[in-house]
Amino acid sequence: MVAEAMASPRHPLHRAWQFFRALFARPLAPAEWEEIKLVLTRDQQALFLTMSTSDQRHSLHVMRTVLARGETKSDLLAAALLHDVGKSRCRLRLWERPIVVLIQLFRPIAAHRWGTASPDGWKRPFVVYEQHPEWGAEMAAAASCTLLTTWLIRHHQNRPETTLGTCQGPKVRLLQALQEADNAN
Repeated sequence: MVAEAMASPRHPLHRAWQFFRALFARPLAPAEWEEIKLVLTRDQQALFLTMSTSDQRHSLHVMRTVLARGETKSDLLAAALLHDVGKSRCRLRLWERPIVVLIQLFRPIAAHRWGTASPDGWKRPFVVYEQHPEWGAEMAAAASCTLLTTWLIRHHQNRPETTLGTCQGPKVRLLQALQEADNAN
């Protein structure tokens, strides 16, 4: 029961684990790049390269989690690798990430409101967090990702009740798989 609670994306120890994992992220090894090349086209690989080392490593973990859970749809695998690519448009500093996470846990309405501003000044980290799914979807579409991959990227942070009105059937299952893998990593 304690292990399950700590694995929750809202648990402080889970967030601390994510922070230290990002802090000590190492560049991908050649064998890991081979995994990525099996999923992404050249244009999509170039997009993946725009991400920070920690976001690249996180995305690879998300894809591996999706695969370990039996999901093999290419659209979902591409979305797993590119779901955070929008953060490359306006990079977050590593120390800003825990601040955004904590404010979202304790003041979610304020974090959302601050996230609708322009990405400058002290609100910038909240804007990046709030708007990176939309930015990423635009970038993915420009890199010739499928409509489904782009849709998954756009909605990967939505609460299920927000998204359920816009989709049905297999899309919901794929989105839930992406969100669960993202939250686990």
